[in-house]
Amino acid sequence: MSAWRLHERTKAALNDEATAQSTDGAEERLREVWSRAGVLINELARPALFLNLPVEPDAPQTWLPGEPGYLSLRQLVRKPYSWQVNGRNVYVCENPNIVAIVADRLGANNAPLVCTDGMSAAAQRILLDQLSSAGAQLYYHGDYDWPGIGIGNHVMRTWQAIPWRFGCRDYGGN
Repeated sequence: MSAWRLHERTKAALNDEATAQSTDGAEERLREVWSRAGVLINELARPALFLNLPVEPDAPQTWLPGEPGYLSLRQLVRKPYSWQVNGRNVYVCENPNIVAIVADRLGANNAPLVCTDGMSAAAQRILLDQLSSAGAQLYYHGDYDWPGIGIGNHVMRTWQAIPWRFGCRDYGGN
């Protein structure tokens, strides 16, 4: 019976948006599809980088407030965290350097921040799914090159993120 459940979960996962995109990053999308079905493939590749993500007070965590942290796909899927983000803003950026700068300048005083590190990989997608499902409002900022615009469109479309310093006026410097 468990093989049938795996088959059904895999079939449902194959029908989600992760597989409806272009062939760029196909390996990451395949990893995400399998993870949604409960099968982890290369679950330690491309962990999700973040800063100040709040969890239940008693939840085990390996990161310190104000310091960047990483969570692997393995950690996110095997024992999902109870994110305390309902009704909160969570900011999403494309560039890991932004996380480092924010940690240095604002530390624990900054709002929660997640980095996609380019096009989001399976761990980043699962983390953004979890945060969105927990009630977070996501805001996205990325680069103004073609890949950055594509990543921004993906994040805004998939998780209904709102542009954060990512509009025409921001690009023009006005």
